[in-house]
Amino acid sequence: MKSIIKLICLTYLFLFLGVINPSKGIAEPQLMLEFESVVKELRNQTQVPIFLPSVVFYPIHDYSGNPSSPTSNYEKITTGNNKPEFFTSLSEYTSPTSYQISLDVTADCGGATACDFGYLVGEKIPPSGSKVPKIFSETQQQWRNDLPPIRSSENPAIVQLAQGITGYFVPYTCAARCSTSQMIWDLNGYRYTIALEQASQEVLMEMANSAILNQ
Repeated sequence: MKSIIKLICLTYLFLFLGVINPSKGIAEPQLMLEFESVVKELRNQTQVPIFLPSVVFYPIHDYSGNPSSPTSNYEKITTGNNKPEFFTSLSEYTSPTSYQISLDVTADCGGATACDFGYLVGEKIPPSGSKVPKIFSETQQQWRNDLPPIRSSENPAIVQLAQGITGYFVPYTCAARCSTSQMIWDLNGYRYTIALEQASQEVLMEMANSAILNQ
């Protein structure tokens, strides 16, 4: 009897502290301050389940470094900040079956390539969609052909993410400017991508795992 009373008391305590969501019976996702406004807008525009990381890596540029090496200098941003450390905006292509959130350096960037450093995508996989992301297969072929000449020192890789989910790491390439590296995974008929400017596999795995565990 005492143990039951103790359990009831603990449950009410967790409810009071907001640890348990009564509608789901699980811990609420940790929403970073930077995503708050864009998520309110997004929930009215898409039916895709939203995956948001609780960790974001902000690249700190060192232009004297080798462009073929992954950016190794980052500021790691987590939940609990009192002021935004970066900015977010919704892509015009957001729809009931997809969303794209731009990670921006400035408040008025709006996803422009000159001032963004990455993006998050969620999209419904069409019936004709390939099991392996097309960009991953194409990047593998480029690496086999030793192209392009300026590219990440890391190779495309299939990795295991949190909860046993298969992830596809796509390293960046460089032309007039360097592209983003990407981590892609499929879940329940949807495909998710986290893309970050010249990011390493390790960095993208941490971001992807935080998004998966943040549901």
